[in-house]
Amino acid sequence: ALMGPNGSGKSTLARVLMSDSRFIIIQGDIFFNEKSIVNLSPDERSKIGLFLQFQYPVEIEGVSMFKFLWNVYKKLSLFRHDIQKMSALEFKKVLEKLLRDLDLDTNLVNREINVGFSGGERKRVMTGWLK
Repeated sequence: ALMGPNGSGKSTLARVLMSDSRFIIIQGDIFFNEKSIVNLSPDERSKIGLFLQFQYPVEIEGVSMFKFLWNVYKKLSLFRHDIQKMSALEFKKVLEKLLRDLDLDTNLVNREINVGFSGGERKRVMTGWLK
C-alpha cells in the first residue's frame, strides 16, 4: 500500500513503477525482489508480481469473480513456476477459504466483478488477493 497526503507523488510513483510511457527514468534504478525492473515492460512487471490496483475499481457485468480470477491464475501459472497447479474445483475452494479469512460471503466468487459490492467488500476483495 502506498499512502500519503494529496499531491505528494503517490500516483506518479505508481505510474513510474508500472512503466507508464509518460515518464522516463533518467537516473537511478528500481529493484523488485532484488532485481532491477527499469528495463521491463508493464506486462513483464506483472508477470513477476507487480500490479497497480485502482482505488475505485470498475464494475464488469457478465464476468464472475471466479471466471476472472481463474483465468488470471491460469495465465500466471504459465509464467511462474512457483505457483501450485490445481484444478478449477481446487482453485474455487482456495478462493472460498480466502473469502472466509477476509470475513466475506463465499458466494462473492459467483457474483459479477464489483457489481453491487459495498465499498467495504470492494476494498477487502481487491486487497485480499494480495495476501
